[in-house]
Amino acid sequence: METEWEFFDSSTSVLPPGKYYIGDVCHSTSKAEVYYETACLDGLYKSSEGSFVITAAAKGNSVYIGSDQIEYVVTSGTIGIISKSLVADDAELHGVTMYEFPNGLTVTAEYGELIIDSDEFCMKIDTNETYEEAALDDWI
Repeated sequence: METEWEFFDSSTSVLPPGKYYIGDVCHSTSKAEVYYETACLDGLYKSSEGSFVITAAAKGNSVYIGSDQIEYVVTSGTIGIISKSLVADDAELHGVTMYEFPNGLTVTAEYGELIIDSDEFCMKIDTNETYEEAALDDWI
């Protein structure tokens, strides 16, 4: 049975409390149909099984450093946040990080930036600058 996805074309989304993976959504989805059933346009996708927010990485496939100082690997040209309920137990999680948000969170995805804001913390992954470019800026 196909999952029914509801799409919201919005740069800012509110997600309920829970565990979420942040990074290249392609690396964590437990269901291939996520990509086939949704066109993976920028925005929020909701189903009865969970939610995810996705946006295009401005510089495409690369490694990006979040404000949490973690490296996020992008190989599908997209970055986002996805409910743990959509992630397979045996998923090969490369370049994604799991966080728990007991009070929910707000996600803004626009202009190559993914901004996650909650009571626990605020973080940003800016895909307008790759890891290599950021390292070069720090060195100069």
